[in-house]
Amino acid sequence: RVGSARHEELLRQAMHATLPEIPVLSCLRKNDDLAMKSRHLGLVMAHELDSPKRTTILADWVCAGMDVEGLVDNLPTSALLPLPARTATRNLPHVRIGVARDNAFCFYYQENLRALKKAGAELIFFSPLNDSGLPENLDGLYLGGGYPELFAHHLADNTPMRNAIRTFALTDNPVYAECGGFMYLMQSLQDKEGTSHEMTGVFDCSCAMQNRFAALGYREVTTLAPSILGVAGSRFRGHEFHYSRLEGEAPRAENIYEVRDRNGDYPKGMGLTKHRVLGSYIHLHFGSNPNLAPAFVRACAEANLP
Repeated sequence: RVGSARHEELLRQAMHATLPEIPVLSCLRKNDDLAMKSRHLGLVMAHELDSPKRTTILADWVCAGMDVEGLVDNLPTSALLPLPARTATRNLPHVRIGVARDNAFCFYYQENLRALKKAGAELIFFSPLNDSGLPENLDGLYLGGGYPELFAHHLADNTPMRNAIRTFALTDNPVYAECGGFMYLMQSLQDKEGTSHEMTGVFDCSCAMQNRFAALGYREVTTLAPSILGVAGSRFRGHEFHYSRLEGEAPRAENIYEVRDRNGDYPKGMGLTKHRVLGSYIHLHFGSNPNLAPAFVRACAEANLP
């Protein structure tokens, strides 16, 4: 974000005067074409950007402002580290977990997906927006975060998918849902214009969008009962950030989360469970507890035992 040729000259002079041993290889100018747009939950997701055009702009930007050859010449050399010895393959359960992924459900920690695959899961991606039903032979569902409020009308119109997920969830199949996925499991979602859109109805509560965020911050969770994420007393961490507020109390669901924020207790935090469904506004990071992903995979494997 160097502002001008004069700005670049001042930066180079300052570096030469104070740190002459460090070469200045790049002064990348401010370019509004590269600015990432934002909305109520942060940046627009990468997959929504015009990738080929953006890549060309980025390449031209770097070539115009960087001494690429000088950079390559100044790179240090290093020897490759030896690969660790391979260990014997463990006898892992094999399950098929459906993962909602489209413009409405697009936020997942990559570590979570990697951990599920490492625990034995085959991830089957599907679109609640565009598909007419769930993939076949699923053992569990993972409904991640995203922007269901921007596509609420489209989600509500896809009645076959809503019915399929409701039936799957209410017949004792493991379902883990967080934030946007949690909202999708509620009775309805009210957008900022006040229009209510029917969701899957797994939980007997609804949510409504508001102009100011309802929660923001890191969370630590301890489970109060056994669940699809492990034994009672399991502890893991995550992050909460949403603009919707919960409406109603889901009387037929149980809250099994004890939640702490950076200041200690956080009575607003919750993880609702019903049948073998667990939903929460908190985005859990599976790397915070190595037992988390294997526990969910085991729950999915046990769901279809004779």
